[in-house]
Amino acid sequence: MVIEFFYIDDCPNHAPALELLKELMAVCDVAVPIKLVKVSTTEEARKVKFMGSPSIRIDGVDIEGNGKTTGGDFSLKCRVYKYNWVFQGVPPKKLLREAIETAKNV
Repeated sequence: MVIEFFYIDDCPNHAPALELLKELMAVCDVAVPIKLVKVSTTEEARKVKFMGSPSIRIDGVDIEGNGKTTGGDFSLKCRVYKYNWVFQGVPPKKLLREAIETAKNV
């Protein structure tokens, strides 16, 4: 399993999201290194198909589904997650846990 964590320095949500990711990895008994990817330029954002900070991919798939990286505004920005009609800057715990467990069971 490969876990990538994409972020920009100016985003206030990347630190709490990283802590949540580590917490859920422990709960799900996943002990792999997290590849931290700091995105600093618009060119880098386009190259890595950066959907905003924080973004998490597991085995190359965005936690909201692979369709999130097939098109869109790849730029330096904070990301907003919509889950059950709630908007938030940190990935929802249930969404992130489901993504980890799905990848673990493949």
